[in-house]
Amino acid sequence: MLLPRLFLPAALVLSLLGLGAWAYATFLPPTDLEVENRSGKALIGLRVCLQVGGCAEQARLAPGQTWRVPLEVGRDNGAALTFDGMQDPGLANTYVTRGVGVRWKVGRGGQVQAAQ
Repeated sequence: MLLPRLFLPAALVLSLLGLGAWAYATFLPPTDLEVENRSGKALIGLRVCLQVGGCAEQARLAPGQTWRVPLEVGRDNGAALTFDGMQDPGLANTYVTRGVGVRWKVGRGGQVQAAQ
């Protein structure tokens, strides 16, 4: 008897979750470039530049936060991440394909890993 009473609230919750997922996928702009701070301390002076295109800067990125870089990758391109106290800048240079993008993960000690 309790089970039929739960169908309507469960259907309503699932419908709202589906609507929220649809709105998220539809209205948030796609991001080809992201920087995730897993270092445990704030990153200062972040800069992402495309080989052919512009650059974007972020003054500070707190621990645990992710920066969705406001650059649009118009075609396949090279991208580079730099920030103050970076260990090996060569590891932050990568190739970016439109729609696939790259996510840089900055770990302890400023070590950078790129994931697609």
